[in-house]
Amino acid sequence: MIGAANSATTATASSATAAKPAALGQADFLRLMTAQMSAQDPFAPMDNSQFLAQLAQFSQVAGISEMNASLSQIAASLGGNRLGDASSWIGQEVLFATDIAAPDSQGAFSGEIAIGEKLDANATLNFSDADGVIVHSQQIGSLAAGRSQWVWDGKRGDGSVYSGPVRLSVAGVRADQFQLSSWAHVRGVRSPAGGQSAQIITDIGVAASDNVIQLGR
Repeated sequence: MIGAANSATTATASSATAAKPAALGQADFLRLMTAQMSAQDPFAPMDNSQFLAQLAQFSQVAGISEMNASLSQIAASLGGNRLGDASSWIGQEVLFATDIAAPDSQGAFSGEIAIGEKLDANATLNFSDADGVIVHSQQIGSLAAGRSQWVWDGKRGDGSVYSGPVRLSVAGVRADQFQLSSWAHVRGVRSPAGGQSAQIITDIGVAASDNVIQLGR
């Protein structure tokens, strides 16, 4: 049933696209002008002033079209990449949504958990290694709606220090009730092709600059 519904939706969208009239371009304008000149009465030809007015209108429309295309390219390069702004973040700490965390210069892990409404469940925040083995757990308890901080000093129950990175998970709460984020050190910035947002390179992976929740602690 889902496949049939998707096919019907695609067919409807295709029909709507086909029915939508195409905008006239420069080539269409030239063809119309040529046809007009060819069909004019040879005993009452088009007035020179009318012909010049149409040429001027054509040049104006073409100029506006080219200007709009140029402005779109400039907007994509300035607003989309934000490379200049993001490059100033190198060496700083940023908070962004992720379920991966790495220790800071003091060996501690930190971040936030965001929830939409008050959480009364007795949830547990787990820290797992690359093999999925839980190396640390801490109780979350009740949380008010909004963003709440979490911190782990990196020390296990036996006193040993874990150097990470770790994968975060929350037990006792549905996945759609919360969002995890971690602090990370910015190592570099890169600008992807296609006009996408500049990407920041951190200790725990790559993130789009638009997805950064907070810059600096």
